[in-house]
Amino acid sequence: MEDLQTTSVRRDGSRWKPEFIESIDQTKCLGCGRCYKACAHNVLTLIELEDEDDDDMNRSVMTIASSGQCIGCKACSKSCPKNCITHAA
Repeated sequence: MEDLQTTSVRRDGSRWKPEFIESIDQTKCLGCGRCYKACAHNVLTLIELEDEDDDDMNRSVMTIASSGQCIGCKACSKSCPKNCITHAA
């Protein structure tokens, strides 16, 4: 089977290996939307989670909407203040 490992070349000739989004830790996520704004490929979306302790309180968190659109740039995790996004090669 052919190895589908992707490696790119930057303008200066150096090699770069993309790391694609794998998961978001929703227990850490603030729902601030910074990662959503940083991603130009519609990989993420905001959802509401119901608070189990309070029926009137919902909290928004980010989730992966389309992992297949990820280009592996890690712009989302670089903008996340809580470091809750995991990537894999």
